[in-house]
Amino acid sequence: MEKTYYLDAVAHGLKELKDEIPNIQKAIQQGEKQAETRDGIIDTINEMCDALQLACDLISSEVSKCLIDFNQVNRDSVESLKGFFERTATKFSDPALRVLLHDGKVCGQLHALGDRFCQPFSNESTGALSFWENIRTLLTRSNAMSDALNGLHEGELHYLQSIQDFLREINNMAEATALSAAPPDQMVKEGEALCARLREKREALLDQIREIRIEANACIGQLH
Repeated sequence: MEKTYYLDAVAHGLKELKDEIPNIQKAIQQGEKQAETRDGIIDTINEMCDALQLACDLISSEVSKCLIDFNQVNRDSVESLKGFFERTATKFSDPALRVLLHDGKVCGQLHALGDRFCQPFSNESTGALSFWENIRTLLTRSNAMSDALNGLHEGELHYLQSIQDFLREINNMAEATALSAAPPDQMVKEGEALCARLREKREALLDQIREIRIEANACIGQLH
C-alpha cells in the first residue's frame, strides 16, 4: 500500500468541498450569523487537518527513530540486529500504533470532531445544535467530505485502521527477519531494504498531509 487511504479520502473531500464553496458562500450570505458560520467551517477544516498533521508527525518521528536505530546497531552481531528488527516490529504493530495516536492526543481530537457532527446531543454540541447542524449541512454538500467526517466518528474503522494498514508491511518485514536464522550480512541487507521502505512510507505520508493542507488552505482562502 503506497498511500494512507483515509488521508487520500480527506484530500478528495477537500477538493470536492472547494468546488462547492461558491454554493456554500451563497447559502451563508442568505443565513443569519454569517461570520460565525464561516468561522465554524474554517475551524472545522483546520481542526481536522491539524490533528491529521499531528498523526503524521508522530509516525514520521517513529520512522526517523528506527532509521537512527539501524544506523547505530552493531552489524556484526546477530543478537543486536535481531533486537533492531524486534523493536521495529513492535513499534509498528497495530497495538503500538493505536497507543501512539491515543497518547499523542490525535484520536481524542478527531473523535471529538466526529462527535460534533455525528452525535448531535453529545456534550460537544449540546446548546449549539442549530449552529453545528448548519455547518454540517454546508460541509456535507460534498459527499466525500461527508464520508471523511463520518470516518472520524468511526475512527477505529477508518483513519486509525488506514494508518495501521499503511504500515503493516513494515511490521511484517521486521517480524519476518527477527524470526529468521539469517547470518549477519543477510540481516544487514534486510535492514537496508526495510529502511528504504521506511523512508518511502515517511515521504508518502508527508506528501499526503502536504496535499491536504494545500487543499484546506484553498478552501479557507475562498471562504475569507
